Amino acid sequence: QKRTAAAAHALGAVGKHGGKLLSRAATADAAARLAAVLQAPDARCAAMAERTEAAALALGKLLSHRHAHLEAAGTAAPLTPLWLSHLPLKNADEEDAQAALRCLCEVLERAGADKPDLPLGADLPLALGVLGAAAAKEATGAELASQMQRLLLGWQAA
Repeated sequence: QKRTAAAAHALGAVGKHGGKLLSRAATADAAARLAAVLQAPDARCAAMAERTEAAALALGKLLSHRHAHLEAAGTAAPLTPLWLSHLPLKNADEEDAQAALRCLCEVLERAGADKPDLPLGADLPLALGVLGAAAAKEATGAELASQMQRLLLGWQAA
């Protein structure tokens, strides 16, 4: 579990900061491996929480920062509901939990209220539900909670 969690953290870091080092094919392969962790039969077991939540955070970073690569591979749409189903992170430390929510905010901000079909499509209600559930939690932090509230109000007004 520790090695898998460490590998997931590394994939997330490369997805966010790797620049051209991460090709489209490598992005799709990394996302598929992270999805396998999230879909494992024991993914929701308490003993596997560290591994699962590290994979969810890493997948969020790929969806946020490498969405075009995943879209080109045809994997963004099926990965999004899988990722959202693991949010908000419940067992991760505060920094990782906030990072996962920031990824969601970035995805929503990129989509914009005027384009509800991209990149979340039918998963938008699930995404907004995640924001709503997390916004009221103290661990979310005032700045992030304010950002999430602005997003919720923007989508509500649209």
